Amino acid sequence: LEFLVIKKIYDYSVTGFEKIKKVVVDKQNQGKYGFVPDKEEVLFLQKANKNPNYNQIVMLVPNYKHIDLIRTGFLLNSYNKKIGEKIERDVFRGKIARIKSEISKRPEGSKLLKIVKLPTTEFFSIILSYLYELKIHGYSEEMLVKEFEELVESWEESSMFVRSDQDIDDVIKFCKKRASEGDSRFFILTIYDEMIEEVENAVSQLELSNFFKINQYEKKIFKTGTKDFPKIEASFYKT
Repeated sequence: LEFLVIKKIYDYSVTGFEKIKKVVVDKQNQGKYGFVPDKEEVLFLQKANKNPNYNQIVMLVPNYKHIDLIRTGFLLNSYNKKIGEKIERDVFRGKIARIKSEISKRPEGSKLLKIVKLPTTEFFSIILSYLYELKIHGYSEEMLVKEFEELVESWEESSMFVRSDQDIDDVIKFCKKRASEGDSRFFILTIYDEMIEEVENAVSQLELSNFFKINQYEKKIFKTGTKDFPKIEASFYKT
């Protein structure tokens, strides 16, 4: 009631009830998604619970308090794709700005924005695979939540997207730096066909020097994507 008074809703007629209902729903959505979505956005967010990546994060950390923000990330990613396809760029840029602005004003806004950003990146699938490996190794949900929250804060620093102008030495240097700084996990990804071999060669050289054994890192490397759009994802972690 206090919230409704703040919103200056005093009319308890049918029309007033609809206003109250909308305010309550908006408040609930804001709590779940970090912002107040319009009707189209609500439909997208509801359907996003069928996204395979969302289902995987639910399986890993079903009780994580900010889990619905992953769906907000999917929404922003869909807007980014529209912009990339040159579809009403200004409209979708405006939508992204509005959503980020609303989230930033929430308690712990900067942290919430980092959570929302994660599903918009190529590294989200690697992180999910990494968390799944930890689950296989016996991590409890509480431990997985702690790991996920640490990743939200640190994944950008501990991740390398190998560009077409980089080479094997850059990859090796990155791995050694992460180990020297005591990282418990780090990730490497590339979507460039010619760079996949560079990543594989870097890993092979590090193996020959016993780098992973000495620093006690497990490794998982996956080649994904398609023939036309290849991808290699590599995660290195201590268990």
